[in-house]
Amino acid sequence: MPDTFGNYNCRQSGVLIVAHQRNNNLTREPVGIFTCSCGFIYSRKGPDKSYDDRARFNRVIVFGAVWEENLIKFASSGLSLREIARRLGVDVKTIIRHLSRLQFSDPTHSGNLYDTDKRDGYRNRWQSNIISNQGIGVKALRKLAPDLYAWLYRHDGKWLQDHSPRKTIASKQQEQVDWNQRDQDLLGEVAWAVASIKDYTHPAVKVSVSAIGKKLGALAIIQRKRDRLPMTAQTIADAEETRVSFAERRLRTAMENFKASYIIPEEWELLKAAGIRDDLYEHVSALVGELCQSERK
Repeated sequence: MPDTFGNYNCRQSGVLIVAHQRNNNLTREPVGIFTCSCGFIYSRKGPDKSYDDRARFNRVIVFGAVWEENLIKFASSGLSLREIARRLGVDVKTIIRHLSRLQFSDPTHSGNLYDTDKRDGYRNRWQSNIISNQGIGVKALRKLAPDLYAWLYRHDGKWLQDHSPRKTIASKQQEQVDWNQRDQDLLGEVAWAVASIKDYTHPAVKVSVSAIGKKLGALAIIQRKRDRLPMTAQTIADAEETRVSFAERRLRTAMENFKASYIIPEEWELLKAAGIRDDLYEHVSALVGELCQSERK
């Protein structure tokens, strides 16, 4: 097969890149998978028709450690999100997503990770709920708008704390917590949290008590009061992923990404894209073979 793409240096690290060429199963056009030791992996349809095509790519499979180091360096230096996106060759939403994934918390960007119009919209809705429901506390407000509370809790927590009704000192006459009702309420939200976690694939997050609790903004109560929440606890236990089941989900997602680029990967490429470690290989080898084989039929 002729060398359609040629050899050149990685756009991220500058070192010599390794290109693997395949043909698109439908159009028969060449497709290159470009892998660098820095961890950057992407694909591009060919053939290259000009020198400028060497800087083009159709789909990023993995950005890699060097890209992430540059992202943190630029963000820490105080550059705007638009400028960071320009320098790294992606859009602003990609920058926001990966800064959130890397749990970047530099104060110079703490208020800029999300579109200000979107943030202000959430804030206005929260304040409107407080005005419309005078006399009720944060827990009751959270039940009225769980998605609104969860977004503010996760992305604008300091503001939410400063603009929420103050806790009142409990009195002896105050009703005890209705744990059966609390269990029912949380039970209905667990399915949404699990689906939301599985939908987020950049990177994939393991379904666990911690992930579900954080998604709901109720990690403390789920961890500390599990004996009071039997239905919720059982549902979470049933939904939790083991290391093997989590690895299997990542493999299926990686295969879907390859299929979207009209690529049939080798087994090692699928394992690398899914981030499967050596100690897990024996547990997922059958699935890897099945996925790769099914695409070649």
